[in-house]
Amino acid sequence: MHSMPALIAVSVCSGLYTSAWGAYKDGPYETFKSLTFPRSMLFSILILFTILNTPMGVGEAFMQLSLFHIFLAIMGIERMVTEIYKACFRQNDQSIFLIPQQMTFFGRAVKSLALRVVVGILLMAAIYYIVFWSQTMSHIISFSITGFLTGLFICSGGAYKDAPFEGFSPTKFFRSAIVLAIASPFVYWLGPCRLGFLIFTFGGLERLLVEYYKSYIVKSVPGKFRPDLPRIEGPFLAHRGKLQLVATALVGLLLWLYAQALP
Repeated sequence: MHSMPALIAVSVCSGLYTSAWGAYKDGPYETFKSLTFPRSMLFSILILFTILNTPMGVGEAFMQLSLFHIFLAIMGIERMVTEIYKACFRQNDQSIFLIPQQMTFFGRAVKSLALRVVVGILLMAAIYYIVFWSQTMSHIISFSITGFLTGLFICSGGAYKDAPFEGFSPTKFFRSAIVLAIASPFVYWLGPCRLGFLIFTFGGLERLLVEYYKSYIVKSVPGKFRPDLPRIEGPFLAHRGKLQLVATALVGLLLWLYAQALP
């Protein structure tokens, strides 16, 4: 059983990792926004307290997870919640995007705010429902299948959102599924895990691995922006590298949490 300060600290660190790479990759094209930078950290804390106060033993079971699992599970849920928030609830200028960030239906913008809100509420409810999945995964095959299917869901969601605007790439489609299938033994070595928590742990792990590679190693330009959009020069670019240092330090923290969680 972890102390509340430890749970909050790990959740904040999870959100900080997301905030850091989000600002790193998007800042040069939509400016660094100090007001929205803490969003993922705030969402992560809200997610933590929501799960801890979930009935039917969910909160108690969550507190029994290792801090490694909690770091990644919070990240996995936060990423889904944030994507739903941007697609269904947020109203903002879409002119800088090649790939719209508001909800689309097979590439066509859904202009009805009421419809987007209803869909958003249903999707949020679906995420909450998953945390109740209490089946215990204890075999390496079940871990590998769960990892692969979680990655396949991420692949499918990305293709549904992006392919109508940038085309479908068969060579990239299975990337997340393959990454998680390869990584699944490392999670398995930590011991059995409830299915609902395991899905979100894999979701967070996929985001951490893939986005670190894309943002900091190959330094790819986010495909969601218009290709003719100029980079915004200014003080942010001079200090942008510090965000990579923050993210790398948090990866180091996560590796330490993994070592602590090994039986």
